[in-house]
Amino acid sequence: MFDINNVNMNDLETLLKVMTSGIATYELVLRDFPGKDKTPLVDIYIHANNRTCVYMMILDKASLASLENMFPNFYSSLNIPDPEIEYKKRRYYLYL
Repeated sequence: MFDINNVNMNDLETLLKVMTSGIATYELVLRDFPGKDKTPLVDIYIHANNRTCVYMMILDKASLASLENMFPNFYSSLNIPDPEIEYKKRRYYLYL
């Protein structure tokens, strides 16, 4: 289950799997490994319909919530039909 309060790579991958399943693919590039007093930096590439969206983030609660809210824009940029409906449908399944 996805938990926005417990941020780790598994939560990020769960979010991406739910939001891209069947309509897009994604790639994660870990730019900076976590260490003592250091949060990881992640580049995310989302591909669909010969287009790519790139999102760079620090793996923390605020960035994960921001990424989730970016999906309607990603869907629109990637020419996914009915981006708002697609987002709401997938968001529902994310929190089941």
